[in-house]
Amino acid sequence: MKKILLLSGLLLLSLWMVSCKDSLEDSTFATATEQPVGIYLDGQPEYSEWVKLLRRTNLFNALNISATKFTCFVADNEAIQAYLQEKGYATVDDIPLADAIYLVRYHIIPGNAYAHSSFSGQILDTTASGDYLTVKYRDGGINAMYVNDASLIIRKDIQALNGYIHKIDKLLDPITESVWDLIAQQNDRYSIFQEALQLCGLEEWLKVRNKTVNEISIRDYKTIFIVSNETFQAAGINSLEDLKNRFPSQDYTSEDSDLRQFIMYHIINSYSDFAQLAEFDKDATVKTKNYETLATNQLLSVEDLNKKLVINRYADSVLLVPDRYDQQANNGYLHEVDNIMPIATPRPAKLIWEFTDIEDCRILAEYRKPVADQTKYAIDRENAVDIEWFTVPDKPTAVQYNRRVGWTNSDLLWVSLGNVGWVKVRTPVIVKGTYKITIRKFQWGTRGKTQLYIDDEKIGPVLNFSGGGGENVVLGNKTFPENGRHWVKMVSLKSGDTEVDQLTFEPVN
Repeated sequence: MKKILLLSGLLLLSLWMVSCKDSLEDSTFATATEQPVGIYLDGQPEYSEWVKLLRRTNLFNALNISATKFTCFVADNEAIQAYLQEKGYATVDDIPLADAIYLVRYHIIPGNAYAHSSFSGQILDTTASGDYLTVKYRDGGINAMYVNDASLIIRKDIQALNGYIHKIDKLLDPITESVWDLIAQQNDRYSIFQEALQLCGLEEWLKVRNKTVNEISIRDYKTIFIVSNETFQAAGINSLEDLKNRFPSQDYTSEDSDLRQFIMYHIINSYSDFAQLAEFDKDATVKTKNYETLATNQLLSVEDLNKKLVINRYADSVLLVPDRYDQQANNGYLHEVDNIMPIATPRPAKLIWEFTDIEDCRILAEYRKPVADQTKYAIDRENAVDIEWFTVPDKPTAVQYNRRVGWTNSDLLWVSLGNVGWVKVRTPVIVKGTYKITIRKFQWGTRGKTQLYIDDEKIGPVLNFSGGGGENVVLGNKTFPENGRHWVKMVSLKSGDTEVDQLTFEPVN
């Protein structure tokens, strides 16, 4: 009988957060609203060792910037002494400076102040070290909230002038294992999949945490839906040789090899835990999403079906194995599945795509960071991959990344093409089918006009960016005959600023 993963687990967590009374409710919630984080901690003797670490790593003053919000997980002197003893250090000064800096930054989330009520799975913002933390619940609800499934939050929501402090019972050990390390550590369980990864030349890539794009280092995440030996054997595959026989090829390292494509179909380029996979558009009647895999132009579907998370429901449906999902690495997640996943084309699903989702924006240091409103940043046009533009006269700054509060992820693509010009942006892979397409744009004062094209085919009315506020414009229906990425092009019809937020592709029939 197949093992199933119930979405109702998430509902139970929500109920705990609402209905369970915190046994420490009257004593664990403190306030320091007149003091920023650093100064508050400095005034509490129990955190003197943590303050020493802050000062040694030159982070103490940063936590006193009132204009920046912080979420801080801190440990008291007793917990720090336990950490020092475990690591073989006599004092905090004995921790190598680079390690101390990384350790402290791993405990601080800049840009947002998160109260405990917002914790459920992966925290949306990264720490100052660039890592994601998760908060999960064990038996006991809000009295058993664990960060990275290791450190218990023992005092919640200490509110400072510029953020929240959460006291944990022991220091967090930064996760150093890669997804490859997690697979290798469980070789007896995943040896067939592991050997296939090696055969396809993917071992070193799965160890890598960062990649370089346009000479900029960014995180290279891999979330793997991994198949166990037991599951392979149930499908008649008892060894790597059996698997190779299903996908005969001369060169398994070639991107086009059938085996490599099969393995890459089990990987998505994201840092997705279960909570994220189970997060659907609240307005959708059908709770389903399609995820672009690393197999060429192939996607898999994830659907909430009667409170079960089902992958590829309309093909060989797959479920996550209880207690074997959310295996967290520093560069991704492992989720064990209860069936092999042959490449299949899912049904079309609603897709909301932001123009700023492209990697040419994501590599910017300011990308979706807390910065001043209405601040624009240059895009590296010369090395861009998913965006191009042309103007007369030539204007390298005609297209920029714009941070603007009130829009999706507080950003827009800002475009000023003049009287003659165009910009085109490439979408992610879209499942073949017919979609109603809607654009969300910002309009204000006297601005420009453009005409939209998709794959050089005109779609929708002339877009007028004059006026006030935001507007959703239905562009019409378009059929894509096969899975693939597409170029969305805006051609200038009248000089003036134009700012676009997102396109929504909604399946028709």
